Amino acid sequence: AQRYTDALPHLYRAYKLDDSFVVSLFHAALCESNLGSDVSVDSLLEIVLEKRDRLSPYYVQRAESYMAKMHGDRELAIEHLRKATAVGPGTKAWYNLAYDLMQVNKPREAREALMQLDPDEGAMAGWYSYWGLLANANHALGNFEEAVEVIREGRKRFPERRAALIRETESLAALGRLDDLDQLFHEAGASPATGAGNTVGALMTIAAAELKAHGSEEAG
Repeated sequence: AQRYTDALPHLYRAYKLDDSFVVSLFHAALCESNLGSDVSVDSLLEIVLEKRDRLSPYYVQRAESYMAKMHGDRELAIEHLRKATAVGPGTKAWYNLAYDLMQVNKPREAREALMQLDPDEGAMAGWYSYWGLLANANHALGNFEEAVEVIREGRKRFPERRAALIRETESLAALGRLDDLDQLFHEAGASPATGAGNTVGALMTIAAAELKAHGSEEAG
């Protein structure tokens, strides 16, 4: 549920009760990284990898991938993630692979990775980020209609996630669908913003930039 602060005490407690259960420490490292805390994620991953004999091949590759990313080697991180997907069909490694592929501007491969996952099964069940990333990959490929369909499904499932409004705004604007944009702004204004990036004004600014980028200067 991305409640990393709530998860951490349980993960550390699990490792304290049984320090051979290093998967809990790996997930603690992920939580600390996602929170941007002062805890040294590298140090946690070093402990995890020192006990690699306690990990499945899948988690060895996941940990190696994250360590490579911490050291700034995204290509090596992707290589390890590919190995993780090979031994973990349907696992979150496919999502992580897609995410990292988007970071190196490979949206086609990212989309292909996400299509290996069932959004209603396993790690993707209840995971909004799947829909946001898939919409983003489609948008980057110019599949704007598909991007709109994907993010609308994400909004339907997770109406509280206002980040989806940003993704939908981008693709609607790329398509020049002004009436749909007006409707989206109206919907966005019906509930409070959760940050400066998803206010109605911010959405209008995003739409303006996207409209201009696609030749609709006056509409922008």
